[in-house]
Amino acid sequence: MDRVLKADYPKTEFTNLSGDGLRLLSPDGYKFYVTNASTFLKNKDAGAVKTCSLAVSSLENSLKYWKDFLQMTPVPGSDNREALLTYSQESQCYLRLVQMEEGESVEHATAYGRIAFSVPEDQVEPMEVKSKENNYTVLTPFVSLDTPGKATVRVVILADPDGHEICFVGDEGFRDLSQVQSDADKCINEAMDKDKSDEWIKRMAAMDAK
Repeated sequence: MDRVLKADYPKTEFTNLSGDGLRLLSPDGYKFYVTNASTFLKNKDAGAVKTCSLAVSSLENSLKYWKDFLQMTPVPGSDNREALLTYSQESQCYLRLVQMEEGESVEHATAYGRIAFSVPEDQVEPMEVKSKENNYTVLTPFVSLDTPGKATVRVVILADPDGHEICFVGDEGFRDLSQVQSDADKCINEAMDKDKSDEWIKRMAAMDAK
């Protein structure tokens, strides 16, 4: 919170289901809600990111999808304007659904991100089957993604009623690919030297200066 207070970015105070704190606007226009350590949320083991918020056109329809279909658990305190859900109240980031004002619509633009959940591999393909059975959208049918010399990751990508993307990925392959690489810094520096990124950046800066 101290760094946020010192940062030279537009910010305002807020109060919602995520707690009290400051809303910070990044240079690209993304909103970040930074809460005090005293927030009432219980997901103390979730890491720095405690909540991910999605704007929805109909909270009722969204709850049918996220709560009833995807079986997320509502957190006490939800109302008719927003709802907080989770798969684990102690160790995972919460999902916050926010009802938009009447007449407003969800604008995804060209790059709107994707929420991903890791599940046992034998549960990935059934998510596609269940989605089709319930007439929900499947953006990417079940597929196995091979990485040479590493694990194969199995995924399916769905969409909620407002088009928010949800990826279910097999936990076994995901964990294998997510291991920390001991020489990662060395590899990325070598790759950057090879593709001459620094030279490209200097050329772009020179062009902008003109």
